[in-house]
Parts: sequence; C-alpha cells; structure tokens
Amino acid sequence: MNIWVYGLDIDDRGLVWFGTNNGVAAYDGETFRSFGTGRGSQHIYSLAIEPNGDVWAGTWGAGLSRFDGKTWRTFTVADGLPSNHVFALHTDEAGRLWIGTNRGLAIRDGGEFTLYGPESGLNVQSIFAIATSGDAVWVGGFGGVTWFPSGLGPKPGDPAGRN
Repeated sequence: MNIWVYGLDIDDRGLVWFGTNNGVAAYDGETFRSFGTGRGSQHIYSLAIEPNGDVWAGTWGAGLSRFDGKTWRTFTVADGLPSNHVFALHTDEAGRLWIGTNRGLAIRDGGEFTLYGPESGLNVQSIFAIATSGDAVWVGGFGGVTWFPSGLGPKPGDPAGRN
C-alpha cells in the first residue's frame, strides 16, 4: 500500500479501506489488497462506503468512482458532477452520498446528482469536509464553514454554471 493516505473508512465486514495517491486498497487484518480505481486518476482524495458495501472514491481530476466489489464505474461532469476534483465524501443516515468538489456540493440520491452552490446559502466553493446529523448539515472548505440547522437551502442549483 502507498504511504500517502487521504481517505479511509471501515465497511460492515470490518475491512479497512484506504484512499491513496496510488488507488484504493483494503486491509482485512492480515493482508493489504489493492483495487486501483478502474480508469483515470489513481490519486484518491476521499473515500466513503455505502451501507450496501459499495466503495466510493473521490479523485483528483477524474471524477467519482464506485466499486461494487467486482467492477468500477466512474462518474464525471458529463454525468452531472459539478467538478471532476472530488475532495470530500460522506454518506448520511438516509443513504445519500454527499460529494464535495472544488466547484460546489452534490448529493447523489436514487442515482441522480443534485447540485448546490451559493444560491442555496453555501458560502464555500471548494469543499473539503461534510457532516450531517438528522437534517442538520455542516459543510467546510476554503473560506470557512456553512451550517444548515434545518437542511440545505431550498434552491438547488448548478455551481459549475452549466445550466
């Protein structure tokens, strides 16, 4: 495994997953195993595991990749992301995936991406940290932190300006 670890998470089976600058790896308590990222950048900045066991990896410049245990699928701006630089990932209690990029926030729910930017009350554009508890959302990044005590603002938008 590479010594530069940018993200980690633990799945329900106890596997520890690592996002490194050389792809994704997992440790079962005895052995490290490398899984790469499928295609594009091997530089992983963020990592999250869904309740179903899918591993999400946010890359530097190659979008968001999902590993289902067998194959990788990559999502990019062409699929609705605000940017291909994914710095933060978070799964909430409802199973939604929160994605922090250098061009705003996206939420993946039911296979669709909803984008949030300044028009939603978000005061940071490059997002490096996301935390949720119930409806409350904290988003941190370059320029500070935004707190939404009752959920995100009512107007989802396109922070990347791709209307």
